[in-house]
Amino acid sequence: MLSVRRTRVLNALVDEHVLTTLPVSSSVLAKRYLPGVSSATIRNELLGLENLGLAFSPHTSAGRIPTNQGYRVFVNHLLLSPATLMYANPVIEADRPLDTINDPLYDDSFEKALSPQALDGLSIDRHSYIRRLLELLSKTTGLLSLYWDREDSFGLIVRGLSRLLAQPEFSESSRLLPLMSLIEDQDELVQMMDSSLVAADLSVLIGLEPTGILANYTLLSQRSEGHSAIFGLLGPTRMEYRRALLALDSMVRLNLTYTRV
Repeated sequence: MLSVRRTRVLNALVDEHVLTTLPVSSSVLAKRYLPGVSSATIRNELLGLENLGLAFSPHTSAGRIPTNQGYRVFVNHLLLSPATLMYANPVIEADRPLDTINDPLYDDSFEKALSPQALDGLSIDRHSYIRRLLELLSKTTGLLSLYWDREDSFGLIVRGLSRLLAQPEFSESSRLLPLMSLIEDQDELVQMMDSSLVAADLSVLIGLEPTGILANYTLLSQRSEGHSAIFGLLGPTRMEYRRALLALDSMVRLNLTYTRV
């Protein structure tokens, strides 16, 4: 179990790296996130995180960035923070309320934009509504949004590829091939989404492979409409997990609202 101070350092490390995409130094954390804590003390805590496998330094004398295991601790213990969760478990407990996530920057305006009241009077079929939800989900998060229903012959619906490719991770063309291969292989994506939800209604797969070309991707999946439909978000491990989880949950609730009217 991490100490309170080391937990705060990990939280700040993830937030700053997600914001800048760069390795983070102890001086930056001291200035922006942890006033009153010296750079030397933070440096020691970063070294402790590195020894635990939660952070690493990509270059000599550079700052640190979170590892996939570090993101796991961040998501399970700092965002959802149930005491029973272990960071080695890729599945988040289904009964954990998402309102435990504290994101002061979160804006629920996208919920209002696609509420039943906003759509009142519009002639819109089921699939058009799902596509609207996915477009808004992608626009809100900058990630690739997914929807699949095993009882629907429409297949996997995908939106937001151009937004995902705008992420800094894909500035190098060599990183595009594994992503495009994964998206084209819809059966594999559906299997990942479905199999990760065997024991829960929400899952966060950080590093789709322990090693290899998919180690730098995260897949969020959440059930909707019982056990048949799933909403998902796919993106780099360096994503805004707070916003992504909240937006995904909102899409599921909006979808359920539509099916009930």
